[in-house]
Amino acid sequence: MILGAPIGTAIAQQFGWRATFLAIGIFAAIALAFLVRWVPVRGVTASGSVIGELRVLRSRGFQLALAITAVGNAGVLMVFVYLAPLLTDVSGFAAGTVPALILAYGVGAALGNLAGGWLSDRDLMGSLVGLLVALSIVLALFWRLETLQTPTAILVFLTGALAFSIIPGMQTRVLVTAKDAPTLGIALNASGFQIAAAFSAWLGGQIIGSELGLDFVPLAGALVTAAGGLLAFGCWMRERPSTGQFLSQRCG
Repeated sequence: MILGAPIGTAIAQQFGWRATFLAIGIFAAIALAFLVRWVPVRGVTASGSVIGELRVLRSRGFQLALAITAVGNAGVLMVFVYLAPLLTDVSGFAAGTVPALILAYGVGAALGNLAGGWLSDRDLMGSLVGLLVALSIVLALFWRLETLQTPTAILVFLTGALAFSIIPGMQTRVLVTAKDAPTLGIALNASGFQIAAAFSAWLGGQIIGSELGLDFVPLAGALVTAAGGLLAFGCWMRERPSTGQFLSQRCG
């Protein structure tokens, strides 16, 4: 998390973007060798039939949990996909400093992931809503201050921290709503994250190709993240006792 993105960026700058994919392939082959050599193969006890696990797809709460993952991550992923050109073309950083800034993003991500787990243990939906709101504010500040290098460097770190602080709560939310099929639930949650990544890259490209331009991408990311926060907030409100049993059941 900390070293992968800056190393990949440095390789791409020195040898071209295709070399990064070659490096990923080499690291994956090494990881595969480690798995074969040191990870034991054990039988997995089946928790139920495949059809039984697929029934979780009908759960309203599970559907909303996946939607929170997809929408809540799409905004920050849009910024991360285009972070390097934002830093060089808008903020004016030299290309050689980009790996160091992405390293700062990764350090923030590692710390944010730990903090997010701690917060979700104490107040799952409340912390998730608060972190999504904070992330949308940071992305909006990124858009507002992106021509100033020192604030931008700080905001890169904060973006990484908040982007990964929301993941433990999202994962936990999926497990809570898919308690009868947790493996399938987590697998589909990972798919939701990847769908968000693909959509955000496409949407960011459309924004860059329009008259709005590259510098509008952080604000668009802030708006999408805020939509994810509103979705989580609506679900959280339905679960509060004062809103009634019917609405609570709709969110699992």
